[in-house]
Amino acid sequence: MNQICRDIFRAIHEGKWLKIEYRNKADQVTKYWIGIRDIDPRSRTMKVDGLHLGQLTIGEYDRIFIDSILSTEIIEGTYCPENKILVEDIEMHPERYKNIFDSSANLKILNYLEICNKLDTTPYITDYDLIHYIDRDRINCGMYQLTDQQFREVVAQFQYFSSREKRKSGSLKVKRLAINVLSINTNKGLYVLAYRNLNLDVKNHIF
Repeated sequence: MNQICRDIFRAIHEGKWLKIEYRNKADQVTKYWIGIRDIDPRSRTMKVDGLHLGQLTIGEYDRIFIDSILSTEIIEGTYCPENKILVEDIEMHPERYKNIFDSSANLKILNYLEICNKLDTTPYITDYDLIHYIDRDRINCGMYQLTDQQFREVVAQFQYFSSREKRKSGSLKVKRLAINVLSINTNKGLYVLAYRNLNLDVKNHIF
């Protein structure tokens, strides 16, 4: 299974958005974030919600060709509603999807090992950034509605961190969105005692 199909598999099962480079029918290369709604293995196409990174507008696309995708990247910290019917169909009928996901059982094991590797670290955070005007007291029923300005800043930060980490070498780093509840400043960095995880619902502009 190539990296593109592997990332599609992960996005479907983990409920995350994908950053893609896509070659359209006019032979133009465009960049989008996509949230996968469904997949048709026979035509190797997907139905997705797509965020245009220039205009920050969301559109519905019912026929994205997998073979026209040039590159993919899982966007950690994002949330996409899970299509449970699709997930169950892949689980129960892997033969339908073998031309896309040719080793789904092995892929689940690899993803599990990758997560274990990411979490096998100390709780120190030495690299962090602030998102302006986020107040945890305004969280309502576990959700925080972003303004247009906040959403633009968050998307810009996601893109900046992604491009910066690609240029860096060395050990694996994991970036997560969270609201700091209680922490201590130490000479080794910020020691977080309590925090609340955040996931970005790209379509609805909600944490």
